[in-house]
Amino acid sequence: MRKIITLEAGKNKKPNICGYVRVSSESHTQEASFEAQMREWYKRFGKDERYNLVGVFGDLAVSGHKVKEREDFQEMIDLALRGKIDIIVTKSIARFARNTVESQKVLRQLKEADVEVIFDKENLSTKKFGTEFFIVILTIVAEMELRNMSEAVKFGYRFRSRNGSVEVTSITGYEIDDDDNWTINEEQADNVRRIFALYLSGLGMNAIAQQLESEGRIAYKGGTRWSCATIRGILENEKYIGDAKSQKYYSDENFKTRINKGELPHVYIENNHEAIISREDFAKAQELMAAKKTQTSEWHKDRPAYDFTSKIQCICCGKNFRRRVNTSCRRVSPISWMCSTQFLRGKKTCEATSIAEGFLQDLLVDAYNEYIKTPYKAPMRQEDSDRIDEIEKEEAWVRQIYNDRFIDYTKYAAKIKQLQEEHAEARQKAKESLKNQYYEKHGKKADRYDPSIVENHIERIRVGLFEAEFEFKNGQVIKRRFKYGNRTFRKENDQDNPRPYQRTA
Repeated sequence: MRKIITLEAGKNKKPNICGYVRVSSESHTQEASFEAQMREWYKRFGKDERYNLVGVFGDLAVSGHKVKEREDFQEMIDLALRGKIDIIVTKSIARFARNTVESQKVLRQLKEADVEVIFDKENLSTKKFGTEFFIVILTIVAEMELRNMSEAVKFGYRFRSRNGSVEVTSITGYEIDDDDNWTINEEQADNVRRIFALYLSGLGMNAIAQQLESEGRIAYKGGTRWSCATIRGILENEKYIGDAKSQKYYSDENFKTRINKGELPHVYIENNHEAIISREDFAKAQELMAAKKTQTSEWHKDRPAYDFTSKIQCICCGKNFRRRVNTSCRRVSPISWMCSTQFLRGKKTCEATSIAEGFLQDLLVDAYNEYIKTPYKAPMRQEDSDRIDEIEKEEAWVRQIYNDRFIDYTKYAAKIKQLQEEHAEARQKAKESLKNQYYEKHGKKADRYDPSIVENHIERIRVGLFEAEFEFKNGQVIKRRFKYGNRTFRKENDQDNPRPYQRTA
């Protein structure tokens, strides 16, 4: 006899909820708004028994257009995609993001992960049917508002510049009050004078940085660490002779900061404030920099290119390796490759291992021999994959809003045709890039190092702390761990069988 049993559903767990807050500047008004929004989310959901409040994430003084620069936002999205957050609440769409493309990309990722986003001001939720279309429209409006505000700010800045206003909030050697009065800070100004004096005496920028550190001089942002970039910035700044040049940089249509190389007019104001450096010393410094730049360019032009030049990158700090010859060395190989950071700033500044050229060649030969016999299918480039995925999701969205009768058939057909053409074009582009990676692994086992291995097969070599990664031109990466002291190296998954180092003849 058939028997029907009803199983009672278990109690659903409380959803994990979080708030998100963002303001775009550090003014007192914005800071107050930031704190008020934080308190509001804690007050609303902290004691609500229906939810489990994970926390409130907030980005202070970060533009809504720069999604990738918002650290708390990125952390929140990462937690949500890993299943740690079920609901995200924010004040408005503009607080969430003002970049339409990035906003839709993130919202679709969250939707696929079954994460709900609630926009409090607009009373919209991504879980409600048909809201995606309205969110897109409102995001576009928010982005247009941002562009309009940006243009207004640019216009105001350029107008004030033409009328002799210099908008500088902070600079080494000066203190600037709210009325735009410049006062010399003698302690910092002494550092500026010292930098110019050392440079005119013949020291280079790296040597000047080391000298300032040895003297214990305090940098503008605190601490005794000085960099070549800071030294160069001071030596090139016309404000130390009392002049001011406006609009050295500008923001393009994608809100990226660019160096103004003639795209926009400059306004140069002479004798705007009290000088720290004489015009004669400043002019000499500029002439010396120009001469050194010409000399360096000529040296680079005539410099011999070695097999590993511009091929080795540091895993620890990202800088390229330099070839180093130790003429006093009595070891097997006086030629080695060292991280540029260590080369310029000392061995304690980076953990990467400097590596003897002969040893590196043997590591490469071993990795190459594994490479030619290992089957490998190069993956599609991430940018191609993202573009295809973006088009497919937009096509699905267009079909959805057509089914919901938000657009008529004529607009729907035209948009679908356009997206299909873009899809075919993106597929063809991806196919072409893959074709370039699917080259034949021609060659036989190498018994010794040959420069053609680097030229024909190596894209990049990365060296870190007792490890090397060889990236081949098809995208395949082969790793080697090594013990530098006793000249042994081992394969990535062969920790128990070290292979002895044998010097190449």
